[in-house]
Amino acid sequence: MFGSSAALTAPIDQLEARVAAQDEIIRRLCERAGIRPADISPSTALELTASEQMLVQQGKKIEAIKEVRGRTGLGLKAAKDLVDRAGRPGS
Repeated sequence: MFGSSAALTAPIDQLEARVAAQDEIIRRLCERAGIRPADISPSTALELTASEQMLVQQGKKIEAIKEVRGRTGLGLKAAKDLVDRAGRPGS
């Protein structure tokens, strides 16, 4: 269906090498900036901070969205979706 496995192995190996190189660049940039790579992980960026959560609880969703956008660089829709998910009961 996809041809020989060797034909797939080379592009996968190249992609893995590029990802490893980018990881190294990120590690060096973080080291220069004095931050840990874990501090900028996507999972951390896509969670509300305590102050953002408090704004949501106070019904100040627009303020929370502004803070999320400023902190994460997310677009309006993505930030709104994140705040809306946090504002749902049981979240």
